[in-house]
Amino acid sequence: MISNYLLHARKLIYVIIFGALVWFISFTIFPENQIIKISVGDISPVSFTAPNYIEVIDEEQTALNKALAVESVNPIYSIDTTINDAVINGVKDMFLAVIEARISETLIVNDSDIVTENTEPEVEIKNLTKLEQIEKITESLLFSTISTSTIEVLVEISNYDLNNKSNYLAQLELEAKSQANDILNNGINNENLNGLRQSIVSNPPYLDLTSDLFLLIPENRLRSTVSEIIAENLVSNQKLEEDLWNNQKQQISDSVEPVVIKFFENDLIIQEGTIVNQIQYNTLDSFGYLSGESRTIQTAALPIIFSIFLLIYFLFWRFNDSIWNNDKEFLLLLTLILIASVFLRGTSYFSQTLELDYLKYGVPISFVGVVSATLLNLRASLVLSLSSALLALAGGGNIGLLALGGILSILPSVFISEDIDRRLLRERIIYISLTQPVISFGIYFFLREDFSLIRGIDYWFDRWISC
Repeated sequence: MISNYLLHARKLIYVIIFGALVWFISFTIFPENQIIKISVGDISPVSFTAPNYIEVIDEEQTALNKALAVESVNPIYSIDTTINDAVINGVKDMFLAVIEARISETLIVNDSDIVTENTEPEVEIKNLTKLEQIEKITESLLFSTISTSTIEVLVEISNYDLNNKSNYLAQLELEAKSQANDILNNGINNENLNGLRQSIVSNPPYLDLTSDLFLLIPENRLRSTVSEIIAENLVSNQKLEEDLWNNQKQQISDSVEPVVIKFFENDLIIQEGTIVNQIQYNTLDSFGYLSGESRTIQTAALPIIFSIFLLIYFLFWRFNDSIWNNDKEFLLLLTLILIASVFLRGTSYFSQTLELDYLKYGVPISFVGVVSATLLNLRASLVLSLSSALLALAGGGNIGLLALGGILSILPSVFISEDIDRRLLRERIIYISLTQPVISFGIYFFLREDFSLIRGIDYWFDRWISC
């Protein structure tokens, strides 16, 4: 019983040691290609080229374009009609004050009079002179900023109406209200209120009045009078619709297309000795050249590698294979798996470093299959094939290495058995040596990016998915 526990403990120690070796070699001896520690604004220690086509979004320029688009959106205002009515009433009150200024009313109270609820007060009414009218109007708060010249015009027209039974003042009031209403309907906000007042005073509007009134008062004075009255009563009548404005700005911002920088295969990303900008940094990060992504790959690969070795442990224990009970054979299998994964990882590393993509397909990985098929058994060769391929993929390889490691590791089992003699073994090794380049070339040719069959399969697969 104790010996059984020791056997399991020993096997577990073996798989942990070899799993650690695979991980250590994959990311220490053969680190990710050109991994660097660099930040935006640093000087690039080497030149980098794009291993394949990529599109990188220029976040900074895209954000700038969005900001410019948002700034171009004019504020959205709504007109408050109640304010319009208040302005028109203000104009009306000024003309009413001019009419009321024609007379003065004084309450007469005698000391002997007894005032009761039914007593009617005695009021003395007095017609005021032009100067008195001007003085009375000037003291009114409604005309606190109105010029004396404008007040004189209004008093003169008012007295003319009183003496000649005309309605020129009413016509002038109606024209002032009409002009004010047109201006209000165009909308006034706090930003343009003062400028609009000054513009009306400096460029008085033309008036639609009877010619007889122009004979009484010069047209320029009438226009100036109306402009002052309008300017005095104008107020902001626009309310900022923030929700609508913000929604429109958001829609405009969302409609801005992102700025895309394209790098084709072998395009220079950054020259050695130049300062790294944000686009170059993001591109290097996307290709896995930066140390941050390398640490992510290393961390993700750790549980995968140890899971593969633990799976090997459970497979041989579950099937009670002869290798399970023989430490030397078990260690030999683990050693072959380690050698296979190191070979695959190493060729992947040097093919990237030397920019020779086909180099990864020239690794003589089938020799471990020869050793496995000769010294172990078919089950060991199957485990060797699958595990070495998966370990190469977890160590940073690609689908080509996965296929290469899997096929070439199991290939010798087709030609070689455990009880083969030496003469036949030499012949079969020659067959294997001739077969491996053909398989390697086939995998390389099939997985090329410019291979039309791959594009065709992708096209019909996408069509099938879309249906």
